[in-house]
Amino acid sequence: LHVCHLNSLRESGGVIMSGSTFFVLLFAVLSSSTALVYQNCTSTLGQTSKVVIAPPCTSNPCEVHASEEVNVTITFVPNTAVENFTVVVHATIGTLNVPYPVANPNGCDTAVTGVTCPLKANAPVEWTHPLTLPKTIPAGVTVIIKWELNVSTNNDVSCFEFVCKVA
Repeated sequence: LHVCHLNSLRESGGVIMSGSTFFVLLFAVLSSSTALVYQNCTSTLGQTSKVVIAPPCTSNPCEVHASEEVNVTITFVPNTAVENFTVVVHATIGTLNVPYPVANPNGCDTAVTGVTCPLKANAPVEWTHPLTLPKTIPAGVTVIIKWELNVSTNNDVSCFEFVCKVA
């Protein structure tokens, strides 16, 4: 979002809008900028195209309350058929990187994830899994979450990282 001086806008022949129009546009820009920002990491067996947190993030980094369950929904496309996979999550706080336990690491558990395996090659998959940060993490701490859908060692069908802040 760039801010310019009103006189320079007039001199350049720019468009001048009413205050109410400006605030409607500003709200649209700011509300659209709160989508979850994530970074793909190396996935040898697929590509992640979308990550959504529910309840929705309203800021970046995403604010998550400790001990509150959120659902992570991932849209990805495997580039090969996948018989089964496991969920592997790591949390990094400062320089400390630790495996993060998930309640059910079976990525093909339809009751939890909404997905039935095997997955077909080149067919988009929308997959959901719950995540709860432990209440032992104090408010204000920033956590980098690395989420992998692991078929075998070093072979992920989806891999991404996102930053959250404990609220």
